[in-house]
Amino acid sequence: YESVCILKGHVLLDLGEVDAAAELLDAVWIRAQQHGMELIEIQAEIGRGRAALSRGSLEPARQAYLAACQKSQAG
Repeated sequence: YESVCILKGHVLLDLGEVDAAAELLDAVWIRAQQHGMELIEIQAEIGRGRAALSRGSLEPARQAYLAACQKSQAG
């Protein structure tokens, strides 16, 4: 289910529906953290970075991408 939600978030971003995408990806990210789903958390974080970038928010986008990178390197 969470993987499909992430895909939907990316589709929404591609359609320009940034607010809806960000809300969905934030919710997935929170659930992933709560349930220890590290891969889903990383994927949601990347989507959150895309949403921030779509809004022109460069620093939050950079932070999201760095967090995803650090989480993936940790294991």
